[in-house]
Amino acid sequence: MKKEVAARVVDLFLEFGARLDQSVSLVQHTSSESEFNTYRQSVGKVMGSMLLDVMNPIFEAHPDLKPKGLDGIPCANRKRRMASPNRRTIHSKVKRAMRQTANLALLLLQWALCFNGLLLIVVATNTYVMESRLIPDLPQVAETADTYIAPVFQRLTVGIATGLVSVGLSAVLYYLRQSRVCGPWCWLRRPSDPRGTAT
Repeated sequence: MKKEVAARVVDLFLEFGARLDQSVSLVQHTSSESEFNTYRQSVGKVMGSMLLDVMNPIFEAHPDLKPKGLDGIPCANRKRRMASPNRRTIHSKVKRAMRQTANLALLLLQWALCFNGLLLIVVATNTYVMESRLIPDLPQVAETADTYIAPVFQRLTVGIATGLVSVGLSAVLYYLRQSRVCGPWCWLRRPSDPRGTAT
């Protein structure tokens, strides 16, 4: 490409880039945050493609046409580094492994809480039934003695209440693992596809 034509192309692309920047600012002030983030990412992809696929080859052929604001961006090396999927692939695998490990830990904790709650309820009920039948045969404790044993019904109530709380926490963990809309707990959700997105 002749230098005159290359200079004209560079000017046009710089103008396009400035207009795309203006559009991002316009969307920022007139749209919701999610719409703005989506639009900004799309514009970033377009501008990155413009720089890597169109501008950088021109700058390699005509280095003096490269604007000062782009001096810190290497032409060939940056393109190769961004095109290489190794870093992204490794990062994705690490994130997926961390997510699966967290999900497994939550699964174990969920079932441990559920089992513990049910066990507490069964033990409290069994203790109540057994002591209710044996209570007349137990030795009476003097009022001035230091030993205090809580009433049988009180222990039954505490055992059942503690068991229900444990089962409730297990249900909450199950909800957090299965929920599609879970706010700051989204990293706890299970991956459903090879890219590591959660469901």
